[in-house]
Amino acid sequence: MSHPSRASFVPFTEFRPLDPDQRGCYPLDCRHGRALLYNENSSDLLLWDPITGEKKHIREPGIRRTYFNAAVLCARANCDHLDCHGGPFLVAFVGTNKEDAVAQAFLYSSETDAWSAPAFAQNDYYMDVSSPPVLAGEALCFICKSDDTILRYDLASKRDLSIITQPAYHGGGNALIPVEDGGCGSLALTSSPSTCGLWLLQRVLKKRICGYDAEL
Repeated sequence: MSHPSRASFVPFTEFRPLDPDQRGCYPLDCRHGRALLYNENSSDLLLWDPITGEKKHIREPGIRRTYFNAAVLCARANCDHLDCHGGPFLVAFVGTNKEDAVAQAFLYSSETDAWSAPAFAQNDYYMDVSSPPVLAGEALCFICKSDDTILRYDLASKRDLSIITQPAYHGGGNALIPVEDGGCGSLALTSSPSTCGLWLLQRVLKKRICGYDAEL
């Protein structure tokens, strides 16, 4: 019997059993009602709606890469992202290859069932696959293992890939975090005990939108 002063939780649905398609998969991103997984056995991306159980296998772009990361987004016009199930979606894929010192970005559309032409940027660092990307306005931000290098993939009409260098913090690793007004920040543990540093990309991205490229 529950105590009257304590909150009680009532399950509305049963837990879904493990799907055979998800064996050998690890999560990349979760956004707008969808989860994006990578299957190490088949080298496929698996898009999964945990509410409806709908799945779609997407073959990754055939590029030479060492590390990659990816993100999923709703593509429905004027959507409030409260109920995106079954609508069109986008998948952004960014891969890095240190041997070639280049990063490539692609955008998949469920409406065309195809990847876009690649966008390129010179990059000497591996993609950090443990840090999920952050959506900032009309761009996705991916952090590299250098901790001070961020790859920004523009999802608007230009669809270019650019590099942002943030201040280097000495100590633990960095993590990208969303901030107010659709911005993006980087949170890092410093070498000082119980101290962290926060750097905001928000102003830089706003200046880029206004046409100023000098700070990127």
